[in-house]
Amino acid sequence: MSGFTDQRGEPLSPDQFFVHMGEAILANYVALRDSGTPRDAIKIVVGRDGGTVTDGEALFQTPVTAQLNDADSRRLLNAVGDLIRDFDAGVIPDRRLDAIKGRQNVANKIRSILQSKGT
Repeated sequence: MSGFTDQRGEPLSPDQFFVHMGEAILANYVALRDSGTPRDAIKIVVGRDGGTVTDGEALFQTPVTAQLNDADSRRLLNAVGDLIRDFDAGVIPDRRLDAIKGRQNVANKIRSILQSKGT
């Protein structure tokens, strides 16, 4: 894939694109974890169309505007895997995690998850 863009259609370098997509998918995972969903109940699928994070009830999709090729889908998978591992290990600096949560509206996602569960 060439011509990477953000959600507003602004051009991004490939490195920026994979950081943005990885962080967006991580934010959905964080929203589920912070709403009380156990790690083993969360499923993450990353592929040519972007990423999906679900716990069987809530479902968050982070689509790409144009399907990724095999190499780029592997690169996205690796970026997401690294971020999830770092989050679970507690090694993402608080300042970066807070910035990701803010940009990705994690607080609103948590509220939606809790409302849908009736809590």
